[in-house]
Formats: sequence, structure tokens, C-alpha cells
Amino acid sequence: MTKKHNIQATSAIQPWVKPLAKRTGVLVASLVLTSCASFDIPEPLPGYWASEGYGRVLAVTESKLEAYDLARTTCTKTPGIAKEFRSILSSSQIEFLNAGQQFDIAFANEPYKLRFNRLNKLPAPCRQTQSDPSNSTPIQNFEAFTNYFAEHYAFFELFGVDWQQRTSAARAQVTDQTSDNELFELFSNLLEPLQDAHINLYARINGQNKEYGPEQTPVSKVLQTQAQTTNTPIATLQRALLTSLWEDNVGNKILAGKGTYAANGFIQYGVVPAANAAPVGYLAIQREADYDNRGNDLSVLSKVMDAAITQWQQAKVVGVVVDLSTNFGGSDYVSRAIANRFAAKRTLAYRKRAADRADAKDFALYLEPHQGPQYTGPVTLITSTTTVSAGEILTMSLRSLPNVTHIGEPTRGSLSDILDKTLPNGWAITLSNEIYTDHQGHLWEGPGIPPHKSITVLDPQNPRASHLQALKTAVAITATGGLERENNHNR
Repeated sequence: MTKKHNIQATSAIQPWVKPLAKRTGVLVASLVLTSCASFDIPEPLPGYWASEGYGRVLAVTESKLEAYDLARTTCTKTPGIAKEFRSILSSSQIEFLNAGQQFDIAFANEPYKLRFNRLNKLPAPCRQTQSDPSNSTPIQNFEAFTNYFAEHYAFFELFGVDWQQRTSAARAQVTDQTSDNELFELFSNLLEPLQDAHINLYARINGQNKEYGPEQTPVSKVLQTQAQTTNTPIATLQRALLTSLWEDNVGNKILAGKGTYAANGFIQYGVVPAANAAPVGYLAIQREADYDNRGNDLSVLSKVMDAAITQWQQAKVVGVVVDLSTNFGGSDYVSRAIANRFAAKRTLAYRKRAADRADAKDFALYLEPHQGPQYTGPVTLITSTTTVSAGEILTMSLRSLPNVTHIGEPTRGSLSDILDKTLPNGWAITLSNEIYTDHQGHLWEGPGIPPHKSITVLDPQNPRASHLQALKTAVAITATGGLERENNHNR
């Protein structure tokens, strides 16, 4: 499963506005229509199925699979081709239970599973689903939008939002004559108080793609103002800033041009050169995805980490800085694979569960010491308000280890996987429907994960200078033996 959207987000271009579509191993997105696809259907599978949580309904025959998004009286057939689901069907990753009345599925590299239960027939709303998005009405799309959030979104209380009250008041504004632009603005206004980086609305109106996400980083707000006042495309400002932080600050100033760019340029590592100080290892990670154009992220990561740790060992570093200060997310399993390199023993990293399933139990995920090169000495982890999504999963995972000290700014506070839904008119929404808690049971959704020691990393008014100073502070702390460890009881 991937959490990519039907209308692609521009996270690679606008990392300060949106995290990468968060990818994990559960098929909870993009289960979609396929017809006469060439794949083997296990004998018990034909029939109707509903997921426990996540709002997925499947209709499977001998020759095709149809999938639906379901919430209350809303049901929408999802478009496209379900590559992930077909691969799961033909693998051992589908497990039938209870004499074929249930099955569990997972995706490669993730142990977390999604359960489906057999139905006697399609739910009534799905039997009435229209195939042509152009036939949908503004009222139908309003009901779908509000129902999907009402049933699946996990954090209304966290943001102090009475969704029923807000949507009831907005309903009176919707008629059959409501235009697409008016509907888009209405939806955006409803979402505005939900400051969640994993909430997005994607639409195509009059041949143009439109998107809205209510949450922005402090840096992104400043960049937007600069873009407006200087009449400069915001993407130009974003690229320039990222280049300055990633290449100039990390590559040229901290690693003095002697570091190694790896994993499609999304990882830098090396040893910080210092004539009169103890050597410090450095690992900067921009994302937990896209390390390889053929999808071999773990294989690429393994070689990169082998090389980095070997270099640190040869240099006899006194500690390592793990820099997540410009990290825009990716896949949870990649985050755990990175953290495994710093774990001396099996360690509980975090727990997760579906918030839209009443009887959901926490599922524990662990770090396992890597069998190859490892570094288990002192680690200084640095994060910023831009550290988001799978970057926050890596933060939680590393914080579970006693050799890690966390400095910098709180992370962005969007940890849940992205659940995407399709409206009857073909628009897409994404939302957070899962609860992630750290190894001590703390929920950091919303406010973000707080560091053990707070320092400014990305001052919105001067992010370049503040970022460089924060990185230098992380190196200095590491070179001089690290922070006092009395704060370990807070972990």
C-alpha cells in the first residue's frame, strides 16, 4: 500500500507546506477498481468484505475487484488500479481466518495488519453508488465530505472542533446551484481549524488542479508572505531555502564538502572535521522514502548505513549527530530500519491503533538490533518544526533508546498514517485516523514531540542562520560528551 493520492500532492516541491504522503505497510488507501486483471484470487476471497476501521468495502468476483469508501450513508467507488492489493492477493501476506469469514492483510515490510470481515451483500449505500462523477450533486459531495471526516478523523477534540456543529451550520449554504469553487471554499473553511499536516483537499475545477491544507509550518507562512510581497513563485523560494539548508549548511559548512550524498541525495553522512575537537559522526536524513528509483529503499539504505557506520568506526568518533531538522517524511518501516542501527537490544519503539475502530487494540512495534554494522554510542538527535510524519516516527523510535539525547524544536505533530477518501465528484481528501503513542504511552499528535533540550532551529525570520547555528550546537554538544543524562527519566 502507498498513501499517494489520486491527485498528487506537491510535497517534493513544497516541503514546508506538506509532508510526503506517509507510506506504511497497510493497505488502507487506494483499494480501487480493477477489471479482468491478471492475478490469482485465493479461493475464499470472492464475495463482499468490509474492513475493521478505515472504511473500506470490497466486492470480489472471479475476474475483478471493486472497492468502495464507506461512511454512514455515503459510499463512493474508488478509481484506478490497485497494484498493491493484487500483489497481496497473490502472496502469503493475506491470511484467512474463521473458516474463510475473515482475512488479514499487510504490506511488505510492515507487521501491522488490516482485518476484513465477510458480508452477505454490499451495504445499501454502495449498491446505490453512481459510476459517473459528473452526475453527483453539491449536496451529495457535502454529505460525503462531512461523513468521511465525522467517521474517520481522530483528532477533533485535540483541536477543539465540534464537527457536527460546524457542518450543520455550513449545510444551509449548499444547494444544487452551489458551484465547484464555492464548494471548495466551503470545505476549506470547515477544515481550517484542524491544524493537521496530513489533512488535504484536492480538486480539479475547470481543468485546473486546486488543493488546500489547513496546517503550515512557521517557515512556510513567512515564505508565503515573501512570495506575495516580491511577486516570486513560492516554489522558487522553497527550493532556494532547502538548497541553503541542505547543501550549504549541512554539506558545505558542517561537513566541509567532505561528506557523502547518498540515497538519491536524500541522505548525507560523514565525519565533522575539527582540528582541535574529538571527531563526530554526522547523519542527515531528508526523507524516509525514494532512495531508489526501482523501489529498493531498504537495500539502498542498508548499504548507506553500512558505509556511514564503518566510516565512523574508523574515525573513532565520540558520538553521532542524527539530523532530522529538514525531514519531510516517508515510510515508517524505513524509519525503524534506520533506528535499528542505533539499538543495542530489542526495544519498544511505539504503538499504533485505528481510532475509527471502537475495539481497536494497540499494536506494538519494536526496534531490533541490526545484524550488521551498528553504532550504539552517544547520539544527539536534532529536530525542527519541519520534522514531520515518518520523520516523527524516526524521532519516537530513536527517543526510546537510552543512548539518544533529543535537542532542537518540537516536531510538526502529524504522526498518523494518511487515510485518503474519494468524493462522488472525484475530488480527494486525506485525513488522520490512527493513534500513535511513544514507548511511554504519550500521544504527540498536534503539539509535536518535545526535545529534551530546546534550542531554536528554524527561526522563521532567519532560518538559514539559525539552522546553521543549531547544527553547530548539536556537533559541539556531541563532541564534548553530550548533555547531562539526568533527563533520561523523562523517556
